[in-house]
Amino acid sequence: MSGASDNVSSEAKGGPQAECVYGFEAALGRERSSSWIDEVATALTKVMVVRTDSKVTTFGAALELISRDRIPCLPEAAVLIHALSIDGLMDHNDLECDQRFIVEVCERNLPEVAQFTGSTDKRQTHDKLALLAGAHDRIVASLRPLSAVASDIDGIVASRQQILSALNNGVVKAYCGPFDVQQVRTRVDVVIKKVTRLAKETETFWDDLSDAESYLRDQRAYVDQSSSFLVRQFFEPFVVAASNAIEKIISSTRGRAKTNVTARTVAGSALQKRYPLHDVGRDISLVIPLRSAGPGVALNLNVRAEYDRNQLQIENELLALGNVVPGDFAAVFVAKVLSASTGAELMITVTWDEAGHAESREVIFLIEVNAQSANVDWASLEYQHPYSTDVAKGEAFVGRADQVKALGNRMLRQPMEPFFVSGQKRIGKTSLALAAAEFARAHSPSSIHVQYLLWGKIAHDDPRASMHELGERVASFIKQTLPRETIIPELTFNGSLASLTRLAELAFEVRPDLKYVLILDEFDEIHPELYQQGNLAETFFANLRALTTCENLCLVLVGGENMPFIMDRQGQKLNKLIPFRLDYFSRDREWDDFKTLVRKPTEDSIYWHEDAVSEIFNLTNGNPYFAKIVCSSVFQNSVREHDADITLQEVRDSLASNIQAFDVNSFAHLWMDGIHKPPAEREPDVLRRSRTLVALGRAVRRGGNVNLASARP
Repeated sequence: MSGASDNVSSEAKGGPQAECVYGFEAALGRERSSSWIDEVATALTKVMVVRTDSKVTTFGAALELISRDRIPCLPEAAVLIHALSIDGLMDHNDLECDQRFIVEVCERNLPEVAQFTGSTDKRQTHDKLALLAGAHDRIVASLRPLSAVASDIDGIVASRQQILSALNNGVVKAYCGPFDVQQVRTRVDVVIKKVTRLAKETETFWDDLSDAESYLRDQRAYVDQSSSFLVRQFFEPFVVAASNAIEKIISSTRGRAKTNVTARTVAGSALQKRYPLHDVGRDISLVIPLRSAGPGVALNLNVRAEYDRNQLQIENELLALGNVVPGDFAAVFVAKVLSASTGAELMITVTWDEAGHAESREVIFLIEVNAQSANVDWASLEYQHPYSTDVAKGEAFVGRADQVKALGNRMLRQPMEPFFVSGQKRIGKTSLALAAAEFARAHSPSSIHVQYLLWGKIAHDDPRASMHELGERVASFIKQTLPRETIIPELTFNGSLASLTRLAELAFEVRPDLKYVLILDEFDEIHPELYQQGNLAETFFANLRALTTCENLCLVLVGGENMPFIMDRQGQKLNKLIPFRLDYFSRDREWDDFKTLVRKPTEDSIYWHEDAVSEIFNLTNGNPYFAKIVCSSVFQNSVREHDADITLQEVRDSLASNIQAFDVNSFAHLWMDGIHKPPAEREPDVLRRSRTLVALGRAVRRGGNVNLASARP
């Protein structure tokens, strides 16, 4: 056959005897000429002579020796059967022999073929020889599904079972063993599997297509190196059909195979991220953000960087990123700063292939790299904690400007308007109340005195003791503001706070220019007997109501999500208190405040890009407590890495490296707060909530939609 090679593939080589077998196959495949029959006869003779270790030199003598000495020779038997199928070959003068030896060698070494043809039955030698001469054509007839497969994916997939069944047939495996049947069977199976993956367009379609193309190129090379009739007559047409099927896929998806690569820069060609180019000797990772526009996959994508070698030294100037699907990606170059500068330029060349296109694509970008601030005192920042989650006071409180003003104005009105603040724990309720009080003090023509009381400081297992401590502390606070000569009547707080109302009225008479703001924090933690039905609770809330009528006193109650439960029990007595619920930051209404929360604490040293702030908001849903935790983590990483420029990537990297360090207590309020039941009855709800959150977390990790079915353990 034209194009066949006398050489054997490395996989098929098995010593001199195998070379002789493939030499015979190669001779058969050559273009027929006047000398063709002589060349084939010579090759066949060599097969037999080599088996005898060249003890004899003629075909007949070698065949007789092999038969009489019963030398195992399966390859020679297969070659003999193939030779018998060639018209006129065995009549060649060089192949003169006793035909009984041919029959004996074939029947002994290939009993499966002999039984298949019926030559093992009691027959004359010339009849047996005729049966064996027809074996080749009968056997290869069963292989026709391999060479006649359709040139499309559906046809190849549909014929898989028929093709593999033919190659797994016992007679075929026995006869074609010396002709690479095992190699062919394995390769056919792999090709069909790779083509099958292309029948459905999955997220790995373009990678699978490239892989199939590459594998079929290897198969074509294998075919070119082999002279086996099995490879040339059957496997080669199969490879051609599979290649045509792939080409049809490429043609149909040629438009969808195209893609374009762009650089994701800001302000023209500048990178968003700024780097410490002032720090000579510093190792930095230059991240070049890119985007593959799709819809196709950029195959074998490479990125090369050219730069000023006096400024930088880049270790990996050429990056091989493989196949890149549509979407954002980045090329990361590891560089060392050689000389201080305020900026650098890189010429980035991106090359890639597209399915169905012979020529590679190329695009070149000129990238500007700007320097970070060189005036950051990193040593002093190591000891700072700008994102403390403690109650923020004074300048430490940032954001919520509208809420601060609204609540501060209530304190400035005449008479003062009491209110209560509720919401999730750790959302900034206390800080807001204190900031509102500071706002009122700063804008009031009168003198405003503020007392902040945390319920935990006066809590007692005896509710009467708590009331007494509350009365004493508030009374002491008001007394300190009055002139020394003021005559103050005896005050008692045994089961009642009524004396506070009398003291507030006295203060208004003596110093009408003074105003008082009383902030009671953690009010939802008061003793149950102080809000559940009973004489003590009735008295306590009646006293609080009386205080709200004092013109010079503004009562502010602060509590978590249990506040509605308490107010439902005794709220009718405090209907003068205006409710204010504090929630997460709203992106629509409070975006500027949230940016201030993130940026202001470190505005003198670190720059937070807009996408970094947005990522923090997305991660925390605008929760100020968790936002501060994330900011603190990013800040610590920034100080450790001496990186004064924070982008979305730094936020993600920091969270990934520090998420495990977050304490469970940081999240406990999510399942412990807002249960509108007495404390003794809350535990079952706490357990149910925590287990539900754990189940939801597991469902999210598994991927897919989060619903009742996916949340089940």
